[in-house]
Amino acid sequence: MRRLLGLTALLALLAACSDADVAPREPILVTADWLNRSLTVFSQAKLTAAGNRAVEAIIGSVDLSSWAPGPIELEITPDGRTAVVAIGPGFFQTGITNVLIGSPDVPGGSAVLLVDLDSLRVVAEVRTRHAPMGIAITPDGERAYTANYGMSGARGDSVSVIDIAAGILLDEFSVGGRPEQIAIDADGAVGIVNLVDAGGVRLFELADPAGTIGAVAATGNDPSGVRFLSDSTRAIAANSQSTDVTLLDTTDPAAPFALQTTPAEGGVPYGVTYLPGRDSILAPTGVPAALLTFFARGDSLLPASRIALPGEPFPMNAVADQGEAHAFVPHMSTAGDVQLSIVDLDSGEVRGVRWLEASGPSYVASWP
Repeated sequence: MRRLLGLTALLALLAACSDADVAPREPILVTADWLNRSLTVFSQAKLTAAGNRAVEAIIGSVDLSSWAPGPIELEITPDGRTAVVAIGPGFFQTGITNVLIGSPDVPGGSAVLLVDLDSLRVVAEVRTRHAPMGIAITPDGERAYTANYGMSGARGDSVSVIDIAAGILLDEFSVGGRPEQIAIDADGAVGIVNLVDAGGVRLFELADPAGTIGAVAATGNDPSGVRFLSDSTRAIAANSQSTDVTLLDTTDPAAPFALQTTPAEGGVPYGVTYLPGRDSILAPTGVPAALLTFFARGDSLLPASRIALPGEPFPMNAVADQGEAHAFVPHMSTAGDVQLSIVDLDSGEVRGVRWLEASGPSYVASWP
């Protein structure tokens, strides 16, 4: 009996040591450096320290030069060990968006990459029906869902389901023209996706995505970022071309509807982020760059603050650290003031961190 107990204790100790060896050592921020075709992993503590430059906070980087046109977006699994990365041109191949980033020649290309954040290498490549853009990961970290926006000459209309551990495509289903961003509620039961062509959003149940696609809830012109709030009964959508944000009642996934649409105070909103600890919504805007905050109270969406950002021209998202003390906002361009904005969410103070290359980051994700 003593020998058995000793063996059990030894195995438990070895398991604990093994977990300690593979777990990320500190909170990190990962940027998708789309125009540079790379990912960069940073120490959050060093990045937020006063006076530090980006280069002084780098933990490592991932060369993605083999995957044109580069990593447009990414998300990190809940355990902090894997980045799910969308390779694609997004909406930057034609029109005014080329001018916004100063890069008139954006090539095609499409893939979803799984990147191990311990070894900093690509461990799997998944091909989806259309070029991916937005990514959502289930709370258990087992699956990733991608909104497949497509590219010039190959318009997307699908959502893909990927097994992260196996690195394989499990399913794809049609949702409508130009799905761009996607989110999953905290329970891992319901998903929401925006549809540019339809001017709204649709919901689906993860237990049967293709069989539960709901009706389109109209939001505004060119809906983009979507997020659930504290539960699956409320969601938020940014509408870029109508420059406003919409609060949605999503109690019934089959029939969501808009509750209120609120102006974004002169900027072009794109991504939206919900901060549960503050019960508030972050919505970065471009032209001019700013970080807006909103409160959702019942059926109302209330503007709370507007913080001017020094970077230009087009921030696609914002994330916060675990304690919701700082927000990080990327600024992507090939010319002008390329940097990452770090916002103190208590004081409203902003520090711009000059970037690593001639073009700024397109997207950021934080862990934990």
